[in-house]
Amino acid sequence: MAVTACSGGLPKSVAAAPTLSVVTGLWPLAQAATEIGGDKVAVDDVIPPGTDPLAFEPDAAASRIARAAGLVLTVGGGFQPGFERAAAGAPAVVELRSRVGGDDPYVWLDPVTMNQAVKVIADAMAQANPGAGPLYERNAAALQSEVQSTGIDFSSTLSTCPGTTLVTPDGAFASMAREYNLTVRVAGPAPTPETVAALRVELQSGRGAAVFSQPWVDDHGVEQVAAVAGVSVHPVDTLASPPAPGTPASEATYFAQMEHLLGVLSGALGCRAGNQ
Repeated sequence: MAVTACSGGLPKSVAAAPTLSVVTGLWPLAQAATEIGGDKVAVDDVIPPGTDPLAFEPDAAASRIARAAGLVLTVGGGFQPGFERAAAGAPAVVELRSRVGGDDPYVWLDPVTMNQAVKVIADAMAQANPGAGPLYERNAAALQSEVQSTGIDFSSTLSTCPGTTLVTPDGAFASMAREYNLTVRVAGPAPTPETVAALRVELQSGRGAAVFSQPWVDDHGVEQVAAVAGVSVHPVDTLASPPAPGTPASEATYFAQMEHLLGVLSGALGCRAGNQ
């Protein structure tokens, strides 16, 4: 993310404000809090890289960090049951899914929803640390502008796709797909013969469906469908965890990863912009 955290032009009280401790277990939320908070936030993502963030069970140390935080950011609704239990004793816990008007936990995969989430995070940070509120508000506005720009990229690119159907192992991309007039068909770990047959017909119909696999999810179903239909499986990342160790710094940001995701989707669906 390219948002700057300088405090020039802000009230002098901002400089005297304390540093807010924010803890989360989801990489995109950690990225957002870091950019909103600038030098008035200390962010901990307690889930180690390479670990399934949904199945993660915090140890005693991670639980202490969460409960001592000034603010904990979660999606809520049991999306991360272990982390949510660990955070239950924290002074302030924000559950984003209930605050952005939807039931999809993957709030960061749809730029429109992520834009709402940025405001929710900034408001919660300002409530927890009022002295730094003007800084949080300014940085959040700049961050929202970048999120909106990413949304424009998604809209302009995915609108050129002859393919409009994503066959995936779960519904992680459902809200994003609806926003850009795409359809998700789920092939779970053990799809029925009827499901496999229907998806094979759709994949072979020439209407432009594509098959995708995801990390931390059982991909047997999508692999079976792809094998029967004679098509490739395209790996996509749901971005819940940090990029792999060794990823260049310029690529290890929310925006870079979202643009990479867009490139995979657009290439698989045959979008004109994805084939340039």
